[in-house]
Amino acid sequence: MIEARPISACETVQCEILDAALARLGFKGHVPRTVDGLQRVFQAWCRGTGYDNLGLALRTAEGGRGPVPGFPAEDYLIRWLTHGMSNLCFGNSEALRALLRHIGFEAERVRGSMGSEAVLGFYKHGSVVVRIAGVTYLVDPTFLAEHPLPLIPGHRSTAGVRPLRIWADVDGTILWQIPQGRFNATFKIEETGCDFATFHEEHEKTKEGLAYGRLYKHKLFVRRNVEGGTRTYHDGKIITKSGSNFAIKKVTADEIAKTLVRDFGLSEAIVSQIPPSYLETIDLRNGARPRPS
Repeated sequence: MIEARPISACETVQCEILDAALARLGFKGHVPRTVDGLQRVFQAWCRGTGYDNLGLALRTAEGGRGPVPGFPAEDYLIRWLTHGMSNLCFGNSEALRALLRHIGFEAERVRGSMGSEAVLGFYKHGSVVVRIAGVTYLVDPTFLAEHPLPLIPGHRSTAGVRPLRIWADVDGTILWQIPQGRFNATFKIEETGCDFATFHEEHEKTKEGLAYGRLYKHKLFVRRNVEGGTRTYHDGKIITKSGSNFAIKKVTADEIAKTLVRDFGLSEAIVSQIPPSYLETIDLRNGARPRPS
């Protein structure tokens, strides 16, 4: 068992759940609180979890009432351990921060503006930074770069390779490659050391949809890291990035459930609860959902 930290540091997450999550990621016993230790934990997280809007889908299935699932960290970790679910940025970041603090890392919440002005518009984004020996590292569970990104004021830095690569410019702007397309998005940290209430409030705002409701609201999005690249379910298609390759495969209605279980690690029980509307495609030219024939 990894040494338990004060429960306040984990925002009331039971240490047994945190230990179970670490075991699922392949860790038992001591994890060094070094850059190498952070690298190992973050890489395991990126390969073992992911990014998806299953929480919004389940909330819709329940009539669109109540809080968005996957927050706080304990709720996230239980759902991930049981059903393979991940979440959107604030839920993912809260869970990763709790896990890192349980190990003993100096991990803090951060938030700022993210997007691509031409494609997505701008919206708030939550993430995590870790400080080791005076250096700040970004470990973002949305970008899932598998390598911590050092943030050095006035200097450029990079982490990850090929489809997982992210980089920071001299002004602190962070760029990353979205998994479902070929363009880059940006992130600028605006607040470090956010409190729990702030992250909870921002997580709840995800029920309003992102990017004017055209990217995630009422449409399933599931991303996982696979073999150094990404595999994404988006708008009725499987999008695969590996090395310099980019492939798109349409998924028929009969294949979707099996694909989500086999290729994305979701449980059959949770897939069966996804509202049919989330599995339909949307015409992005006008934001309208095709009418049934």
